[in-house]
Amino acid sequence: MKRLGKLLFLFLIAVLFSGCSGKRYSMTLSQPKTDFKHPGTVLILCQDKRPFVLSGEKNSSYIGRKFNGVGIPVNTYTRSGKTLPEEIGEKIGASLADNGFYVKVTMLPLLADFDAADAPFNPDRYDRIIFLTINMFRAESFVEVDFLWDFHLKIIDDRRTVLAQAKNKGVREWNPGSIPGVTSGGAQRGINMQTDTILAELLNEPDIKQALNIEHPKKHLGLDENGDIITRADGTAEKADIIAMRRKLNAVEVAGLLKKLDTDDRTAFVNNAKEIYRKGVLNEKDLDFLAEILWKKKDHRDRATVSGLGYLCKVFMKSKNPRYKSFFEQLRKEGKTRRLRKYAIKTKNRLSFGIVRQFEPGKKEKDSRDTELKQQKLNT
Repeated sequence: MKRLGKLLFLFLIAVLFSGCSGKRYSMTLSQPKTDFKHPGTVLILCQDKRPFVLSGEKNSSYIGRKFNGVGIPVNTYTRSGKTLPEEIGEKIGASLADNGFYVKVTMLPLLADFDAADAPFNPDRYDRIIFLTINMFRAESFVEVDFLWDFHLKIIDDRRTVLAQAKNKGVREWNPGSIPGVTSGGAQRGINMQTDTILAELLNEPDIKQALNIEHPKKHLGLDENGDIITRADGTAEKADIIAMRRKLNAVEVAGLLKKLDTDDRTAFVNNAKEIYRKGVLNEKDLDFLAEILWKKKDHRDRATVSGLGYLCKVFMKSKNPRYKSFFEQLRKEGKTRRLRKYAIKTKNRLSFGIVRQFEPGKKEKDSRDTELKQQKLNT
């Protein structure tokens, strides 16, 4: 009886303290669906105006609360540690980038007053400035999710003129299991999907859509040392030119990220893996490198590394390259964590079918050793 009481006491202590650490959600798992015909260069300026953030009660990465099995609330925050408005800005940015836009996302300080006529940025760099204000965002989940939001979107041109604005606010309640495609991580994925729906409604409003269809975009020449867009005021670019430039810049940025990926710093690893997934990798040389990283780190059990490996798996899902079918079958068998094995199965099933030469992990290293041994024999 005493043993049972002790176990019950330890269980209650564990439950109580589980509510203190907080839970982490990613708000960039998906993005709103948009369709713009004339892309350009855009600055997304985000600001948090939620009352409980302005008062200092909560920090700007706060999402809401999740109630555990015995009804104890656990605060939820962004997984990246970035502010919530910034992650929502990145959702918009990812959607626009898919339409050929070049996008930069940044935050405006909490208490700063925004005035288009006296804004703290150089409008000459951009075709449009999207000013996103989050007046309210809070999600509380138990069996169902209660979601409260209030977004304000303003589109400004390079002359600091407000071209269009729109608001979207409301309250929504749903059961995560009732959303098609949500089978695991129900609250997190459901909140992402609901946010995407709201953002799509905002971005697809006629006035907003017209303001973001840019007939004569500035031609951007690249990035400076601060990651800011270098533009040229006299010049235009067709959609194809902008998309080509974006892909070229992506390739340069991804090459830099790949160099940083082979690290023991777990936080850096997951952040770089996530950024590589967001930008996309299509050439086989880089995919082979990522596959070697997956193989090298397949025995790691820490949460951050496994999460990073998951993002690398998603890169292969996006590429659909059949060259890696047998590799992910091997990873399914030899991955040390159930989560990685699950990623491997899902990735293998998403790859296209085709009779192609299959990737072999460690082959390059083995061939290099064999060449070295042959050279040693020749020298002796």
